Amino acid sequence: MEHHTIKRVVLIFALIAVFLFLGLASEGKIGIALFNNSSQTPEPPKAGEPITYLISNLTRPAEVEITEDDIRRIPKIEGVVNSNGNSNSSEYEEAVLNSFLQIAEDFSGAGTGMETYKIETFDLLTDPDFADTIFLGRENGVKVSVVYNSSPDVLEDTNWGHLTDASAIAHDIYNSTAGSDTGYVTISYMFADKVSPRFQVSLTAEDAEAFNRDWTKDTYLPLSAWSTMTIDPSADIVPYENIDTALPAPRGIDSLFSDAVSSRSATNEYNLYLSKNDLKELLGRYSIEMQNQIQTISQYSTKSDFHGMADASKKLMSQAAEIEDEITKLPISPQFTDVADNFLEGIRDYQYAGSYLWYGAAFTEVDPIKTGNTYIEQGFSKNNDALEALDLEAIENDIFEMPNEKIFPDAKYIYENFEYQDSSKRNDISVKLSSFSSTNTYTLKQNDNTERNVAGYGYKYIFPVVEFHHLGYRGIGSSRITTPDADDFTIIYNGEEYKSITPSPYIGRKLDQTTYIEPVGYPYYKMNLNRKEAYEGVLIFRVPHEFDPAKAYMTLDLGSEVAVWHMVPR
Repeated sequence: MEHHTIKRVVLIFALIAVFLFLGLASEGKIGIALFNNSSQTPEPPKAGEPITYLISNLTRPAEVEITEDDIRRIPKIEGVVNSNGNSNSSEYEEAVLNSFLQIAEDFSGAGTGMETYKIETFDLLTDPDFADTIFLGRENGVKVSVVYNSSPDVLEDTNWGHLTDASAIAHDIYNSTAGSDTGYVTISYMFADKVSPRFQVSLTAEDAEAFNRDWTKDTYLPLSAWSTMTIDPSADIVPYENIDTALPAPRGIDSLFSDAVSSRSATNEYNLYLSKNDLKELLGRYSIEMQNQIQTISQYSTKSDFHGMADASKKLMSQAAEIEDEITKLPISPQFTDVADNFLEGIRDYQYAGSYLWYGAAFTEVDPIKTGNTYIEQGFSKNNDALEALDLEAIENDIFEMPNEKIFPDAKYIYENFEYQDSSKRNDISVKLSSFSSTNTYTLKQNDNTERNVAGYGYKYIFPVVEFHHLGYRGIGSSRITTPDADDFTIIYNGEEYKSITPSPYIGRKLDQTTYIEPVGYPYYKMNLNRKEAYEGVLIFRVPHEFDPAKAYMTLDLGSEVAVWHMVPR
């Protein structure tokens, strides 16, 4: 009996060994992969069927030690690579994937919100009689779909936010071992629950070659430099571009001097050029449209209405882009091409101005607004030169109001008093921001209890100290004043508003005068002051860790007016 048992055990182990051997042998025929689950081994593809390669996190059998180099290669985000061609080789797909994963580590725009990705490769026609020449006879095309989160940050959800990472992807693929085989690269961005992209651009091999050595990792291709683009109009993506890091398109792209334009029929349906009078009417109307929109921006900036200013700047960018597109399609006589091109350069300056003004308004920064005004002046001058060349009257400078270059024109500075009267106009009051400090933690001591508070990763606490003084009483009525609520104070930084999180010293309706914020002082709260009395308290705000007081403001809503302090000395 025991002898039969031993034989049965040996037979079982022998069968297991055979199955393992067969399994390992069949694995060698599969081709590529790095699978999430190594037990899910696909069937070898049948002849004529497209090959699908699934590539995600690098895994190994449990008994094989993973090295530090392996860990560095493990992608932080999973995705798939699909080959839609008939080739059994996976070398091209692997080269594209490796290039993409490497650049994904350095995303700085919309790609930072990537949750997953899909890379598809396609076979291209290479026969010289049928192949599209813009692919330069190369065998493959690539489409990269970036699926990102549904709440991108303000700067990420712009043309620049999408283009800077798209440029990095295209740049690295064209400069990788796969580049010489790549006829085009398409990059799409979409939300997880959608099938159509919000933003999509393509770059052909021919257009990529046009940039030659000028295109580096430190520059990106602006929208006008891509071969094709599609933007969902309902996505409301801000048409902002970072002019400082944009690679200028080679002269001729979207230009009146380009071969593309001259090779088309540069006449209208009656084989006639646009008349001088019609050209005058069009350029005059375009100029007025631009100036009216800049006046709207100016009105918002004068009132320190940054939301209104940002929206108006978006419209300026869009209007200028539409006008540029219309001008490049006009059947303009060679006699007036220089005039039209000069006007077009002015329109592009207005686009640049819109980008800087939007950034300045969105992030409450002064320098971009100043730069935006410089571009406005350039665009204004070029448009006027074109109008004068067409015997049109130039627009006078003195009626043209520029956007205000001060974020809050009447802002006080730290240590300076803001004086106002109470609602009855009987009492004079002053308030000032006298100092502030910052820490990552603070301890609240109240009612014999202590509570430690931590700002958390990427944040810190700032503690502005405010002082109120009852300056004087004008007679008739009460001489007592009430200071504002802590909630009436707001920090404005990088275009975001941060409300006070100052703890109340009240427990129920009872004031606990021992409430203390360690290590900074007693918390600010609403209180009454009589004539000549003064009061000082500490506010608390949670702000980004990189908080820069030179770019920050504190506001106090007094109902009938708003007091503002720049958080640095004058």
